[in-house]
Amino acid sequence: MNDDVWARVSEALLHQKQLQVTYLSRAQQQAKTFTLHPVGLVSRYALSYLIAQVEGYDNLRHFALHRIQTAVLLDQASNHHPDFDLDAYIQSGALSLTTEDGSTLLVADVHPQLAWILRETPLSTEQTLTPIENSDWERLEAKVLQDKETLWWVYGLNDKIHLHQPQAWVEEIKQTLSQLNSFYGTTEGAAE
Repeated sequence: MNDDVWARVSEALLHQKQLQVTYLSRAQQQAKTFTLHPVGLVSRYALSYLIAQVEGYDNLRHFALHRIQTAVLLDQASNHHPDFDLDAYIQSGALSLTTEDGSTLLVADVHPQLAWILRETPLSTEQTLTPIENSDWERLEAKVLQDKETLWWVYGLNDKIHLHQPQAWVEEIKQTLSQLNSFYGTTEGAAE
């Protein structure tokens, strides 16, 4: 992250001023210039996000600070958002890469080591782990956001999880496995 960007973003928040930024959009893979009305800053894992209203729009969006290429503090006051609650914004799932609105029930069989981890750091407040008869694996049931990050978490567990629900994720995993099999399947004449 550019030190000047961090300084300008901090100043804009502290003094409630508008900020003109050049932002590299991940989706469009090009830089665009925006005038922002900052309302908050969130650190999430190793990344920080500026929560702001874009000039000409009413809704709030988040901007990854490492994608802000330039930032200029403007002399104009930023729009006031008296009802904005940063905690509520975070709890709403606004920072998640949501595939559908709301939450879903995740049901999966999990490896004993993963069950141990999930007891220490649950996926949600609505989580249960139940021993599976004649196995050392456990059945996980947890209410989670139906977002890309949770699905990526499942992918990262490889053979330590057998997902049963949500069905849309099960189908997506099956499709991915089919593609991986074609990538890594045996081909004649390939060097071992």
